[in-house]
Amino acid sequence: IKSQINNEQLDIKLDAKSFFFSGSNNIDNFKFETHVYHDTVNINVGWENDDTIKYSGNIKANCYFSRFDSLDNLITTIVIHPSEIVLSDSLWRIEKTLINIDSSSFKLKELYVFHDNQYFKLNGTISELPEDTLFVDYQNIDLSLFNIFALQKGFEVGGILNGNSNFTSFYTDKLFTSNLIIENSEINKEILGKMNVKSSWDKKNKQLRIEAFAKRDEIKTVSLNGFYLPSNGKLDFDLILNKLRLNILQPYVAGVADDLRGISTGKLKLTGKLKEPILEGDVKVDRKSTRLNSSHIPLSRMPSSA
Repeated sequence: IKSQINNEQLDIKLDAKSFFFSGSNNIDNFKFETHVYHDTVNINVGWENDDTIKYSGNIKANCYFSRFDSLDNLITTIVIHPSEIVLSDSLWRIEKTLINIDSSSFKLKELYVFHDNQYFKLNGTISELPEDTLFVDYQNIDLSLFNIFALQKGFEVGGILNGNSNFTSFYTDKLFTSNLIIENSEINKEILGKMNVKSSWDKKNKQLRIEAFAKRDEIKTVSLNGFYLPSNGKLDFDLILNKLRLNILQPYVAGVADDLRGISTGKLKLTGKLKEPILEGDVKVDRKSTRLNSSHIPLSRMPSSA
């Protein structure tokens, strides 16, 4: 880290061979430069890895600080200038974006990130007001981009994402509603087919309703329907499996069941809470019925209930 003051301007430079974030994820050759002068801060962030597959970025922004009224409320205006990010050798561009932050809200005006025909766009406001919403649109997003994170969790994803999501009540219930379609979805090389995910807010019962299913040809391999109660994290879902290959579940039962294989069909109930889910029900695996519960008994030792 280097810093100096010159003619009322503070300059700070930070160079790091590797910068770690979110556990074991890191970016290489990280550079951060900032120049502070009165009420203005200029920022330049860059990185570039040394691997065969390229990941790099160069983002420039300006921050301006001002006072809103006699109460001395601080307003921060951030201008993100046209920038570039390389993910898995693919060049993604960021168009000019305006962000306004004050004591009660975060307003984002048209954050547009794109690569060829893929893009995601964010626009809207986050505040304590329930009507304020952050809107996110997705088009032709290749989910394999996220395997840099997913593989560290033991699974691999694929498919093309289209749709939109809305975020509201960010400071309280953190509500997430969506209408998403994933074409050619797959997990751990297992093709699930076309996946539909819809979530909506039930105002009367103050719970999030989620409907999701994956369809391979004419077969609904997975179907999930139910509710999530944000106030206490309670889950209440019906999960139906139909000729689903069990190997896609292996990362989630690591240490409980090894070398998970077979074709599964059955009905399950997902209850409990988000941090402590309980999954129970009857599943038919390769013509043998197995009882699933929260007892953490490996599948090879679970009693059958044909």
